[in-house]
Amino acid sequence: MRADSKNGRLYEKLKEDILSGIFPPGFRFPPEIVHAQNLGVSRNTLRLALKQLESEDLILREGGRGTFVNPAYNPRKSRRYLLILSSAPAPEHTEHIVPQISRGIEQALRDREIDLEQCSHEHLMTLSKQELVEMLSRRRISGVLWKATNFHGNEKILRALKLLPIPVVLLYCNPADYRITNCAAIPQNTRNAWCEALRYLRRCGHTRIGIIDPLRDGLIRAEFTPEEYAELLHSLRIDPDPALLVSTNATESSVAASVEKLMKLPVPPTALLCFSDHWAPLVYRALKKLHLKIPRDISVMGYCGTPNSAYMNPPLSTVAIDYREIGAKAIEILESSNQWFSPDTPEHSLPPFLPASYRVIERRSTKSIAGRSPAENETRISMKTKTDERKKHVSKTTV
Repeated sequence: MRADSKNGRLYEKLKEDILSGIFPPGFRFPPEIVHAQNLGVSRNTLRLALKQLESEDLILREGGRGTFVNPAYNPRKSRRYLLILSSAPAPEHTEHIVPQISRGIEQALRDREIDLEQCSHEHLMTLSKQELVEMLSRRRISGVLWKATNFHGNEKILRALKLLPIPVVLLYCNPADYRITNCAAIPQNTRNAWCEALRYLRRCGHTRIGIIDPLRDGLIRAEFTPEEYAELLHSLRIDPDPALLVSTNATESSVAASVEKLMKLPVPPTALLCFSDHWAPLVYRALKKLHLKIPRDISVMGYCGTPNSAYMNPPLSTVAIDYREIGAKAIEILESSNQWFSPDTPEHSLPPFLPASYRVIERRSTKSIAGRSPAENETRISMKTKTDERKKHVSKTTV
């Protein structure tokens, strides 16, 4: 049923009156002829709208008795959140993100009296700003969850939302989007998650770690300049040899050439860290062609935590982004919006900024070298660091 048709508009109005409680459960509508006259529509238009409402179990039509709002309808779900997603195909290697975030949202709403509606970003962009405001008001949306990133601050949807007393939470956006939009945000946490991958491999005893990365705009993992990355490796006591960093793209031949280049170094790496879990199968096949076994000859680690990573052979160790928790956190933020969102008060509290959480999942694609566990290696690294600091202190004192 088209929303812009006469019966579509009537359907929307009747549904809204039911959802808002104007027509409570058990309410009996007037006879069809009278109802149509009261609404100023034809009986056929009314019938089409009622048929749609009946298909959604919002009304019951009983021959000889009349038409009623379904007594089983739960009017307690007075709040309604809107989830805005893109209808365009997900960028390559990111198709697992939205389904997992959505599952987190659904699980968080399971025991709450809240309705969740969904609309595509592309459809909302076809509406004028005024139409957006009217639509959101008519639908009685009380909170918005928006999976988008790289805002410039002048988006039509964003401007419409600013005209309404509706809190907005951005899902897995860029950290800069928080400042640009002034919306609550659960941004990507790439820097810290990537550092955790390096720390884990260092705890396993690896100091020469090859990086398989596209080096977009000259940045490592789309975050670090070469200078920043070298400082990070120094701080972790990892070899900053630039030869361990290879630029490649996600094709079989390119990854194979990069892996071969790394393994032919005079001192090859003992571990490889992949730009993404999606790149790991290419790395696995490249190592197999070189007759190298994982992890006997070299450890391999991924990043992001795709569901497929557990089903590789051997299963892939990775730093997993907790996408489901992003969805659950977003609901918690909206539920506590009375503590930070007050559109009538310009000096209201800053909206929450909660970077996405992550965790290391250790599987069989990595191993500790020198027969020590990661914890034991961590202790040795810590002791060596303290010893070096004492030597520096003694040297300065002697001078």
